[in-house]
Amino acid sequence: MSQTEHSLHSVALSCHLAVRRDGAWLDEFVDRARGQALLPAATLLCQLAAPGGDCGPVLLDGVAANEAILRWPDARVDLRVRLEGPAMRLLLTSRHDAGLQAWFPFLDALRLTEASPLWLDERSFHDGRGRPIVRHADWPLPLVQIAPTGRTLTALGQGVAARDFALATATRPPGLAIPSDAGLQLAIHLHDGGWPAAFALLREHVRNQFDLAQYACADLAWLREQLVQHFTFLYGREILNLDSGQFEVDRFLDEGERTFGGYDGFLIWGVYPRIGVDERTQWEFYDDFPGGRAGLRQMARRARERGVRFFIPYKPWDRSADIHGRPVGHDHEQLARLAADVEADGVFLDTMSAISPEFRAALDQARPGVAFCSEGRAKGAAFQMITSSWDQSPNRDFAQGNWSASEEAMPGVDLWRFIFPEHRLFVINRHAVGDDRIRIIQRGFFSGMGWVVWQDIFGLVLTYAPEEAALLKKCRTIFREHLEALNAPAPTPLIATLQPGVYANEFPASGKRLWTFYNENDRAIQGAVLRIEPRPGWHCVDVWRDREAPVDADGHLAVEIDRQGISAVVELPRRLLFDPQANQIGLAQPLPGATIQVRQAGREWSIAADGAPLEVQRLRAASEAPLLIRLLKGNELLDQIVVPAQEEHDAAR
Repeated sequence: MSQTEHSLHSVALSCHLAVRRDGAWLDEFVDRARGQALLPAATLLCQLAAPGGDCGPVLLDGVAANEAILRWPDARVDLRVRLEGPAMRLLLTSRHDAGLQAWFPFLDALRLTEASPLWLDERSFHDGRGRPIVRHADWPLPLVQIAPTGRTLTALGQGVAARDFALATATRPPGLAIPSDAGLQLAIHLHDGGWPAAFALLREHVRNQFDLAQYACADLAWLREQLVQHFTFLYGREILNLDSGQFEVDRFLDEGERTFGGYDGFLIWGVYPRIGVDERTQWEFYDDFPGGRAGLRQMARRARERGVRFFIPYKPWDRSADIHGRPVGHDHEQLARLAADVEADGVFLDTMSAISPEFRAALDQARPGVAFCSEGRAKGAAFQMITSSWDQSPNRDFAQGNWSASEEAMPGVDLWRFIFPEHRLFVINRHAVGDDRIRIIQRGFFSGMGWVVWQDIFGLVLTYAPEEAALLKKCRTIFREHLEALNAPAPTPLIATLQPGVYANEFPASGKRLWTFYNENDRAIQGAVLRIEPRPGWHCVDVWRDREAPVDADGHLAVEIDRQGISAVVELPRRLLFDPQANQIGLAQPLPGATIQVRQAGREWSIAADGAPLEVQRLRAASEAPLLIRLLKGNELLDQIVVPAQEEHDAAR
C-alpha cells in the first residue's frame, strides 16, 4: 500500500503532506524559528484540471526528510515538494498530451497574523486609471504578504506568463495554464524586510539566469555615467554649418550645455534616409562626410576632451553591396574597422535587439572598450553582450508608420531597470511633444534612467520647448550628483507610500539613499509620504526644491510634490555642521579632495573643504537671502544644508 502522509523538515520550516480522495493536502506549515503556524487549518495544496477529463487520483512517492513527490499517474504529472532553509519549493512537471490548468489553494490560506492578509501581486501595481505601472514585465512579479512586524511571505513563479501570476489565478480555478510537456516552479520564501526584500529575491532569481561578465569589464564602466544622449542628424543645423559645410562640434556641445545641462554622449546619423539613392554602402558614407573618417575622428577626440562619448550606428539591413554586386567584406569586420578609424566609443544597433558574438570579438580586437546600445530591447543571450538599450515607446498606430507618437503614461516602471541596474536604459519617444514629452522626461527620472534628445527626426524638427528643456536639465543635474545611488545594485521599485496616488522608488547606496516620487493627483501633495527608518547622524534633503526634508519621530518623511509632478529626496550623512551661535559652518570630519559650493541669490562659488571653519558672514553676498551650502566630491553630492537669511538667523539667536 502506498504512503498517504509525510512530514518534511528544514532548519526553518516544517510541513505535513497528505493525499486523500479529493486531492493533495497541506495539513500543516510551520515557521519553526518562531513556532508559528502559517496555516490556520488543513488546505488543499494543489489541484489540476485537464480538458475533457479528470486527472485521476494522486499518490505520495519519493519521500525524504525534506522532500516528497506527489504523482498524478493518469495525467502524467509530478509535483516535487522540497523544503530548503526558509523556503518551500514546488516543481510541477507535466507529460500530459494536452495542456493542463493548475492552482494552489494553500497560498491564499497562508497567514502571518490572525487577521486576513493583504497580498501584493501584479494587480496591486496599477495606477489610478487602472493601467499597469510595470513595463517590460518579462518575469512574474512576486506574490507578497507582509505582517506589521515586517515578517514576509514571498511566492516566486517561473514557467508561467507574467500577466497571469496573480493571487486569484494562482489559487483558484481555472488556475495557471501548463502547456503539454512543460511545467512550472513556485518558491515560497519566509523572511523579514517586506517588499524591498521580496523584490530582492526576484532580482536574485532572475540574475542567476544570466552571465553578466560583460558588465564587469572595466573598459565599459563609463557607460554607467551616461545620462543624456543626443541623436545627431548630420544634415541638420544642430551640428552642421550649412554655409561652410563643416561640422561644428564645439558649438553643438555648447548649445547642449546651455539647453540641457550637457550631453554625455551623441550618436551621429547620416546614412539613412539617403542610403539607396546610389550604390554606396553604409561604410562608404563615412568617407564622404565633411573631413571623411579623419574628420570624424577629430570630432570624437574633441568630444572626449569635453567629457562626451561618441557613438556610430550599425545598420544590419544595408544590402547595397549585394544589390550592386560590390562585395565589401563581412559586416563585423567593416564595423570594427570603422570604429577604429573614427575612434568611436559606442555602436548603436539600429533596429536590432541582438548581435552575433563575432561583432563583439572584432571590436575588442580593433578597439577595446566600445559599448553596444540597441534600439530594440536586448533580451536573453543578447542581453549578456549588449550593455545598454533604448526604452523606446511604440507608435500609437503602426499603420501610420514613424509619424505617430504614442501617448505617454505616468508612472511607468521598467522592470529590467530594477533587476539589472548596470544596464543603462534611455527613454525615447521621437515624436512626442508637449505633455507626452514632459511625461517621457518624468518617466526617465522616476525610474532612474537616461534620456535620448532627438530634435531633428530626419528633417522633421521638433525642438524642445523651454519648459521641456528646463525640466530635463534639472533632472540630469540631480542625477549627475547622485550616480552612486543610481548605479547601486539593489534598487526597489514602487515602495509603499502614505498618500494615495503618490508613487516612490528607492535607490539605496552605502553613502546615501535616494527616493524618486511621482504624484498622479490633480492637486499638489504636501506632507508625510513615506515611513522610513532614519539613521542616527543622517538627515534628508529635498534635492528637487533644495531644502531640508523633515522626518518626524515616527519616521514620517514629508515632501511637497506638484500636481502630476516628480520630486526627489536623498538621505545623507551629516557632514556639514552649522553652529548658529558661532555663525560658522564646519565639517564633521576632513574630506580630502572635496569642495564646498555656496549658492545665494543666483550666485555660485566654491571653496576648498580643507577642514577650517567657514564664517557665514563672509560667505554672504546679500544678507537678505538664505545660503545653500553643498559639499561635493567631483560631481557627487555628499551633503547639503540651508543657512537661513540674516534676519531669520538673527531672530533665531
